[in-house]
Amino acid sequence: MKEVEIGQAQAWYYPDGTLVLWECFLHTFAQDQPIDQDPNMKALWENFTRFLCEQFVGANKIVTTAYDPMFDTGEYWAFLRSLGYEQVAKAAYGKALR
Repeated sequence: MKEVEIGQAQAWYYPDGTLVLWECFLHTFAQDQPIDQDPNMKALWENFTRFLCEQFVGANKIVTTAYDPMFDTGEYWAFLRSLGYEQVAKAAYGKALR
């Protein structure tokens, strides 16, 4: 079996308990629906967040960018809201953890 990369995820942890989710996406060939309707993208975000919380037990909030050039802005915002994120700044969405 050959390994095939199907997406990417990158995050940073800060000592104040903030996780910054910089990127988390499936590559185009693995996307078959708009982001706000794709259960695989939702599962990727939820499971990556769960992984990060297990690694960084002091994390108390997670934030991400409000804009992603890979996706339609309205669909991206709907996707973030479906995961419990709210706009926390002009260019950021976030939510409390636990």
